[in-house]
Amino acid sequence: MDVLVGVDELKNALGAMDWARKTVQSIRSEADRQIRASTNSEQAKQARKAVYGRMASVVEQVADEIAFVKQACIDLRQLPTLKLDRPVLVVAGFPNVGKSSFLAHISRAEPEVASYPFTTKGINLGHVELRHVLVQVMDTPGLLDRPLDERNDIERQAIHALRHAGDAVLFILDPSTHCGYPIEDQLHLLEEVQRDFSETKVLVAENKADLKASGEHPAMSCTTGEGVEEVTQMALEAAWEGFEERQREIRGW
Repeated sequence: MDVLVGVDELKNALGAMDWARKTVQSIRSEADRQIRASTNSEQAKQARKAVYGRMASVVEQVADEIAFVKQACIDLRQLPTLKLDRPVLVVAGFPNVGKSSFLAHISRAEPEVASYPFTTKGINLGHVELRHVLVQVMDTPGLLDRPLDERNDIERQAIHALRHAGDAVLFILDPSTHCGYPIEDQLHLLEEVQRDFSETKVLVAENKADLKASGEHPAMSCTTGEGVEEVTQMALEAAWEGFEERQREIRGW
């Protein structure tokens, strides 16, 4: 919520709207007394007209806050609904390495896929069955190898997904560098993710094996389908194990 709309800004806007609500109610109560005290219909009509004007003036004072909350509702609807009783696999990596293509390949999700970076502007969610349970697979926006305070709102969504949502992380590399980023930068980011999220199991896979594969990690090609099933099974099993561990911690086992 803080990344998408700003929690403090939302609280302030809701506070202003609540002030307007209370003020309008007070105006209405006062107007009711005036209308009841009217001696004729014309006097009552004038009292009603005056109260509508005062109410409109109050609402006008919080017009910006109302517009802000309305847009916040639209933005927050973009967040996926995670079910806490199911495993979550987070897919991470640099922009344009094939995260969205992977999700589209293994599930019915339809994330936008293009050959340019930062196509994914938010969190996409797909579902893949494992042991008669639907594992939630979360496609995150691409991360760049830079400090957190220099990352934009799109990247921060990915960071929060890694930190709070994942039972396991599948980090995708592009050894072909067709994504536009050197493999050294990708490996440096991988080390950062492994260090900062050490409590979550991080698996590594290489995409675009039809172009190049280093042989150091499981390889796949979301273009040809080669290796995708094997990588998917490996990642889903890791998410399942992480989920079971989380359940044991919750229950105090």
